[in-house]
Amino acid sequence: MSYYIPWLVNTIEQNPSLTTIAEVGVFQGETLCKYAPIIKERNGLIYAVDWFQGNTSEIYKGPEAQQLHYFRTEQSEIDEIYQNLIDNLIKIDCLDIVVILRGDSSQLAEQIPDTSLDFCFIDADHTYEGVSKDILAYKNKVKEGGMFCGHDYGQPGTKQAVDENLICNIEHDPTAQIWIQK
Repeated sequence: MSYYIPWLVNTIEQNPSLTTIAEVGVFQGETLCKYAPIIKERNGLIYAVDWFQGNTSEIYKGPEAQQLHYFRTEQSEIDEIYQNLIDNLIKIDCLDIVVILRGDSSQLAEQIPDTSLDFCFIDADHTYEGVSKDILAYKNKVKEGGMFCGHDYGQPGTKQAVDENLICNIEHDPTAQIWIQK
């Protein structure tokens, strides 16, 4: 299990008012499937946003790349990742509370009403440009008092995008590389 997942699950468990969530960058749903049962118990809703192609960031290229998230171009591989997400949600009986938005994450934000989210977690494109676009597309989707956060603050593109686009009230959890705007 990735080191940030316990932080995320604990944050959701400890905050019962978090019922409407967007996870931007779900891939096959490893993280999503850990907290979806909690949201289902609260009669909530989750937006799962991804293009299901993996990541274009430089850390996912070359021999040291994290192979699970490498960038894919073959439609059959992309469809397999998407189907794996659906299968994983069916296994935990949570497909009914998840709205899957498939495509460019920054463009798909238009399908989520402004100020409708209690919690938004950004973990999609890890390039400076991608993180910047996602921050700008989703920050107004979170309601007053909600949480806007993301993963991989330790990566240069992510850190620069967060520091430039979210100027006030930023916290960082160095252990899990989480950035948080409250």
